[in-house]
Amino acid sequence: SWGWPATTGLPGHPHEAGSPVTDRVVFGVTAVLTLAFVVWGAVATETLENLAGSLLSALIHNGGWAFVLCASGFVVFALWLAISRYGRIPLGGEGEEPDFRTVSWVAMMFSAGMGIGLMFYGVSEPLAHYIDPPPGTEPKDSADAMQIAMATTLFHWTLHPWAIYAVVGLAIAYSTFRRRRRQTISAVFEPLLGERHS
Repeated sequence: SWGWPATTGLPGHPHEAGSPVTDRVVFGVTAVLTLAFVVWGAVATETLENLAGSLLSALIHNGGWAFVLCASGFVVFALWLAISRYGRIPLGGEGEEPDFRTVSWVAMMFSAGMGIGLMFYGVSEPLAHYIDPPPGTEPKDSADAMQIAMATTLFHWTLHPWAIYAVVGLAIAYSTFRRRRRQTISAVFEPLLGERHS
């Protein structure tokens, strides 16, 4: 049930009815805020850097546990989806055959998601965490620092991130190719929000 291409030429696909309309208020407010942030970074780089560093440290110190808990929740939810009856729902239309075999799909997913990252960060990330331990950790000695560095790296590259990618990707794929909605994250929430989702 994997491997449907991200095309808009599917029969009954909503993109055939016309292009989506841009909400001028949402776009305008977002554009102004983004531009203001870019100008702030260009004009007062050090101020923005100090503020961002302080906010990040406070977030990690006070809310790091929530991030780890949420990421672990994604792992449990993804595993539950896989073994439950929902794991047998095809992501395409009824009777529609996938364009790629499962092995090809997994190879493409792994190459795109892990290939360059492992080549680039495979050695440097654990070394960086070893030299500069993550916030909130206080290694007692070199061996402890090594364990923390490897644990942090594994957290970044194993089940937790892939579970997050899988849940979000499945939601978009199901919404787009099974329910024939627009290929946006907001369209996933149409059953909950109705027409207000876009």
